[in-house]
Amino acid sequence: GGFDDRAQKTYKSLPEAMTTEYYTQVTSLIEAIESSENSGAYGEILEDLRNKKTEIEAIQQEIEEINALVLEKLYPLEQVSLKDKKVLNEIITRINKLSSYDREQVLRYEDITRASVRLQGLERALIIAAVLVVISGVTVFVVILRIRKRRKEKLRQSMLYDTEESSLEED
Repeated sequence: GGFDDRAQKTYKSLPEAMTTEYYTQVTSLIEAIESSENSGAYGEILEDLRNKKTEIEAIQQEIEEINALVLEKLYPLEQVSLKDKKVLNEIITRINKLSSYDREQVLRYEDITRASVRLQGLERALIIAAVLVVISGVTVFVVILRIRKRRKEKLRQSMLYDTEESSLEED
């Protein structure tokens, strides 16, 4: 027992960046050192492991906060609308900071991603619709201006024609 060769190998194999995946390994290594007779010899390792445990607990806390936020603000995910865009983007930004392993610990991670993609599509559709409305508005405006211009031109021509006719009649 205690902090034997196998435990030391496990410690050395731990990655620099922690994920919740390593919680059990880190806590059992801490227990191994604390229960070993010469635990004082592993002061630096113990401190490192405790830091890793704190880091993992912070990640776990972040995952729990994201999950709570999703349940509170975005549930049901199928009904997420553009009014939820700000919250959804904040949640996605927070999720993207997590490791791929920890992202999987987020409740309905794939659905959150899908909801985001769906919102982007809705937004694109709204932008396209707005652009089309503007284009058709401009087109109608131009057409109306042309019709008016043509009418004025016809009116002017008929007036010219009328005055030419009346001046011919006077002669």
